[in-house]
Amino acid sequence: MTLLAVHSGSGCACVTIGAAAGTIFAAWAFLMLGPAAGLQRSVGQRLPESRLGYDAWEVEDFLRGAGPGARDRYRRELLWGLGFAVVYGIGLTLVLAGTWGRVLGPGHSVLEWLVIAPAVAAAAADLTENVLLLRIVDPGTDGPALRQPDLVGAASWTSRIKWFLLALTLLAMAGGAVTLAFSGTNRF
Repeated sequence: MTLLAVHSGSGCACVTIGAAAGTIFAAWAFLMLGPAAGLQRSVGQRLPESRLGYDAWEVEDFLRGAGPGARDRYRRELLWGLGFAVVYGIGLTLVLAGTWGRVLGPGHSVLEWLVIAPAVAAAAADLTENVLLLRIVDPGTDGPALRQPDLVGAASWTSRIKWFLLALTLLAMAGGAVTLAFSGTNRF
């Protein structure tokens, strides 16, 4: 895990704790103060990408509910979402590397990469979903709201995969923390 700036079992827990705190703060700021929060408040319903799947009608309904200029505001939120996916992907990866790296100890590089894979894949799925939604939602105010509605199914499945991988990541984080708390370091 030297590529992650945290080698398995070395360094202080400050990096892991800082990554966890930073990721929690970034998620709170993005979801409560960022463009996503404002858009959700104006529409009165959750963003399509925050649901466990959606269809073209639901995306169009969301855009109708947001009122004039909704497409451009939603596209701006998706661009912010690209940055957020990178931030939380790095944060979750560092937390997994910090907890499981200490549990596994040196010499388990394959297992270390396997442990961080769900966090990296979840962030990649989120990035893919946002890029698909950017291609789907037509900018401007004239014409149909959805430029490529045929991509909604792929975006929806990517969303489901993202949520599954995020759940798996949270379980891996909890498992690493519990194992580290009860077993200590270098137990495997």
